[in-house]
Amino acid sequence: MDWLSNLFVGTGIAHSIIVLAVAIAVGIFLGNTLKFKGITLGITWILFCAIACGHFGMADGVNSDVLAFAKDLGLILFVYSIGLQVGPSFFSSFGKGGIKLNMLAFSIVLLGCLTAIGIHYVFGVSTPVITGVLFGAVTNTPGLGAAEQTYADIIGEPNPDIASGYAMAYPLGVVGIIACLLIIRWFFRVKIADEEAQVQAEKGEEQQIIHYDMLLTNPHVDGVRVRDLAGLTHVTLVVSRLLDKDGNDYMPDADTVLHVGDRVRFVGDKKSEPTALLLGELTEVPWEEKEKNVHLINRHIVVTKPKINGKRIMDLKIREAFNITITRVRRAGIELLATPELRLQMGDRLTVVGEKEAVEKMAEKLVTVQKNLMLQIWHHYSSVLYLV
Repeated sequence: MDWLSNLFVGTGIAHSIIVLAVAIAVGIFLGNTLKFKGITLGITWILFCAIACGHFGMADGVNSDVLAFAKDLGLILFVYSIGLQVGPSFFSSFGKGGIKLNMLAFSIVLLGCLTAIGIHYVFGVSTPVITGVLFGAVTNTPGLGAAEQTYADIIGEPNPDIASGYAMAYPLGVVGIIACLLIIRWFFRVKIADEEAQVQAEKGEEQQIIHYDMLLTNPHVDGVRVRDLAGLTHVTLVVSRLLDKDGNDYMPDADTVLHVGDRVRFVGDKKSEPTALLLGELTEVPWEEKEKNVHLINRHIVVTKPKINGKRIMDLKIREAFNITITRVRRAGIELLATPELRLQMGDRLTVVGEKEAVEKMAEKLVTVQKNLMLQIWHHYSSVLYLV
């Protein structure tokens, strides 16, 4: 049984990978399960689990090369994913109060630096430790990586005190921010429901996207084409699936004629629900059983081709070329209805419905082939599906 013990408290490559995997897996599990009054620390639990592994001696034998590789790879993927998500809308955000917010962020960073310098001179804390504390207090992992690399370039060897200071301050930085928000919420009697309603009112594009499976019963719908449905209902509804009276399950196009008795799946925002209910009645449709016959699948595709950035969905002619329906677009954590006029951005995650081969061909139109090794690893481990 020595081999099993060595995996957790021994040395070598296998031990290093096991320790990293345990810290990550347990941290993600705790982040997804442990909540207190709706508050969770999320992936911050990974850091806590890593600290626990170090405390109990599991990290003593971690291979330095494996640790350096994991650290650099994680940092690269983190920065890359953030850039992919917010990059397309970065410059446009300056016209929506972005300059004010960036100046506020700059002021916070400047005050943090001045505070760290003051602690260094007043209390005599070493420069490496206070540098790690600075980036840990503001939970700035890329800053930690930059500080460690700069120190190694100047001195010629890394300094573990930077990471130690970061690890000490990071938990307090997370808990402190949450505590401050809770105190502000209590002091000013902030009601979250009212705040959410105000945000939704100010940002009309942020919609709660839902779908309806409906049996069409309204005689006014009989003989209406899908493209004319918006003019009839005065709301935007995407028709992603159709099961006709004869039991044929397929994806309708803009010229498909609807009939009373058809079962359809509408995709729209919450405001469209009352209008959709005027067309028929909610029902359960056995789409899964029909998928076996027509090979229809749902997939998430992330837009990574620069030439797609800024183009409207209608300009891509996805439906005409591939007979595929884009039902929704997820951008920076916000779900948008895939209307024909919506302009796509790099990093948008599209939810599409179509036959498997057609979906794969469509993905080639939207996704850049990943030849770089780092991007291949990102493609493999990403939480969404890159069809390349």
